[in-house]
Amino acid sequence: MLVFIYGPDTLRSHRRLKEIIQTQSDNIETRVFDCENVNIDTIQAELLSQDLFHALKILVLKDALQNNELSEKLIELKDILKKTEHTIIFFEAGKVDSKNSLVKFLKRTADIEVFESLKGQKLRDWILAEFASFGIQPTAELVGSLAQELGDNLWECTNEIAKVAAFTADSKKAGKEDLIQLRNSKLSVEIFPTIDAIAARNKKRSLELIARHLDQGDSPMHLLSMIAYQFRNILIVKDMEARKVPYGSIPRQSGLHPFVARKCSSLARSFKKDELQEIHEKIFQVDLSLKTGRADMESALQSLLLSL
Repeated sequence: MLVFIYGPDTLRSHRRLKEIIQTQSDNIETRVFDCENVNIDTIQAELLSQDLFHALKILVLKDALQNNELSEKLIELKDILKKTEHTIIFFEAGKVDSKNSLVKFLKRTADIEVFESLKGQKLRDWILAEFASFGIQPTAELVGSLAQELGDNLWECTNEIAKVAAFTADSKKAGKEDLIQLRNSKLSVEIFPTIDAIAARNKKRSLELIARHLDQGDSPMHLLSMIAYQFRNILIVKDMEARKVPYGSIPRQSGLHPFVARKCSSLARSFKKDELQEIHEKIFQVDLSLKTGRADMESALQSLLLSL
């Protein structure tokens, strides 16, 4: 049997490959070959060899299309491939060239499984199912936030879902606020230098710091949410200080970590209350333009920093 698995959604295709292998009988030998640098004679020997007891086996040929010499040899062996009793899985991590001779052969003779990138409702349904596998019921807001922020990067998405699931294991329910709270412990500290630069009206420095975050893989939507979160904290602390709330009571009443409360108190001195409210309005407008598809994420984030 020939199986051809390919497509840009490499998370689901890898899972499917693993599923096929695991559902086979335990006594079936499985051999996996990375074909970009494999010895062609080794592959040919595996295809032509006859076990003394005619035992079946699974051969996984990863990225055979990346090896032109191997692809040509496999075409020469197409009659053997057609008749084989073994399970031979051709696995390609990405799109394939439909004009390639091996691809044409496989599309005619193999069981095809294509994993296209998920979009829209299909992506949201996948996120729901992924949470369900952990026994967690997410809110529509959380599902929508993950879908918009991470898009079709299911590898990163499933990592985030696993972390949120562990974080909300007791309640079995998860909302966007849980995702934000989960991230705060790390990024809330890391985002403060950017807030410092904004407070100092140092646009060049704030842009440099945001560029560094983006280079490290932080998503623009994630950064925007954390900037909004910290400016909201600054406004909360400034309002408490204006109401003469004792400094020692601010962390408890605001629910902020003492370090975050202390940092927000320091930053609050650089802004008037109406300035903070204006910043909140600008962040809201940027967030709205992103959610309605009227702006590019990175450009919108940079434009926001230039306007502050």
